Amino acid sequence: MNVEICSTIKLVKYLYKYVYKGHDRVSFHIYSENNPGNIDEMKDFQTGRWVAAAEAFWCIYKFNLNEMTPAVYTLQLHLPEFFVWKPTKKKWIERKRKRVIGRVVTVAPNEGERYYLRLLLSHVHAFTCFEDLLTVNGKLMLSYREAVFQIGLLQSDKHMEDTLNEAAAFQMSSSLRTLFAILLAYCSPSNPKVLWEKYETEIRDFEKAKSFSAQNVEQIRRCVLLDINKSLEQMGKNVNDYHLVPGGFILNHDERLTREIQSELSIQFTEQDLLLPSKLNIGQRFAYGVIL
Repeated sequence: MNVEICSTIKLVKYLYKYVYKGHDRVSFHIYSENNPGNIDEMKDFQTGRWVAAAEAFWCIYKFNLNEMTPAVYTLQLHLPEFFVWKPTKKKWIERKRKRVIGRVVTVAPNEGERYYLRLLLSHVHAFTCFEDLLTVNGKLMLSYREAVFQIGLLQSDKHMEDTLNEAAAFQMSSSLRTLFAILLAYCSPSNPKVLWEKYETEIRDFEKAKSFSAQNVEQIRRCVLLDINKSLEQMGKNVNDYHLVPGGFILNHDERLTREIQSELSIQFTEQDLLLPSKLNIGQRFAYGVIL
């Protein structure tokens, strides 16, 4: 069973679309396996699609049924009370009809910079640009997380340090790197850079020789960060989101390949797979050639 809560003005559009959509229909045609002919999938889809009267009316009169708002940040915490944002003109216009209360949408802590930006929007006043939000005591911070930490809006990372201290006593370095990635992604440390600098030695296990040159130490650090980044990518994050090292962590082409892509590239194929392009219709063969 699918249960959804309709609690906004869009519920009218949602309910009426389903009330008047009518019964589902399907159009099909049987082709001979030996003589499939030229199959036009796009034409078949348009022919088999059934549109209800209400939906057809809305489409004819340009009533957008699937409106999407672009994810663009606008500094609009207090402005909507007196002004209204015009997306087409990209500027604020003084509100003429009535006043409203400006609100900022809820953001989960594991969303990283978006969460810290929301904290700043809720506590910093009289800002005119994003640089104002990043400036603390006259100094420009490198990230919203750092600005929030300097203002004092985040709690201590003591519990994460205790976790890493306990794990470092008996866990292998590979497990520590996985644990560190989990703490970054789901526990939202207030100062990830300090956490990294404190436990970098325990986290890396590439350092087996007695002496290393400065160049080798940097290479070891890069290998460790690359391994942490692979774990973060599986959680929808990136190591650069946490500013662990100055200047960011730049990946080359091979390092940018995620585990999913590497897995796809390693798939074994048969001779029959190579013959599949010969079975494409004219439109599919043209698209296939363009893509390749």
